[in-house]
Amino acid sequence: MEEIFIFDILQLRVTGLNIPGILLIPEFKVLIDKDKTKDKKNSWDSFTYMFLMESFRSPLKGYSSIERQKESLKAADITVVSNELNIATEYYSNLNWNTPVLRMIKKMRKGLERLEGYYDVVNFTEKVDSGARKGTMLYDPKELVSIMKDAKQIIERVKELEELAKQEIESVAEARGGQQGGIFN
Repeated sequence: MEEIFIFDILQLRVTGLNIPGILLIPEFKVLIDKDKTKDKKNSWDSFTYMFLMESFRSPLKGYSSIERQKESLKAADITVVSNELNIATEYYSNLNWNTPVLRMIKKMRKGLERLEGYYDVVNFTEKVDSGARKGTMLYDPKELVSIMKDAKQIIERVKELEELAKQEIESVAEARGGQQGGIFN
C-alpha cells in the first residue's frame, strides 16, 4: 500500500498527503473538522502522531510501544490523545498493516515486548513458597537462557519478514508502473 502521509524525516513531521482523498474517511475527517486553528496545525500534529506510532516506515518502529508513544507525542507536540485520535490511529494502523506479512511482523514485535516485560520481573533470589518445589528457585536460569536463544531467532525472523515486506511493497508499486494506488489496493 502506498503511504498515506508524506513524512519529512529531518523535521520528524508529516508535511503532506500522498492520498488527499483520505480526508473523506470519517475517522480522519473528524480530526480536520474538530481543528479550529487557521493552518490546521492540530490536524498535522495528529497525522504526525499517527505516522510515528503506526507506520511501517516510522523511524520509531523499533521502539517499544511505550517508548514509541512517548516519542511520538513529543514529536507531534501532543499532550493528550483524544478519543478521536485513538480511533483515527487504529483505523490508520489497519490500513497500514494490511498484508499478512505486515500483520505477522506487528504481532511478533508485540510478543517480543511481552517477553521483554517478562525479563523485567525475573528475580533469581525468589523461591517457590509451597508444593513439591518449595524452597527452589522460582525462575530457572537455564530456562531463561533457552528463552533468550529463542528470542534471538524471533528477532532474526522479524528482520527477514521486514525485508520480505519491503520487497512486497516495492513489487506492488512496480506492478502499477510506479503509479499510486487507491487506499484499498
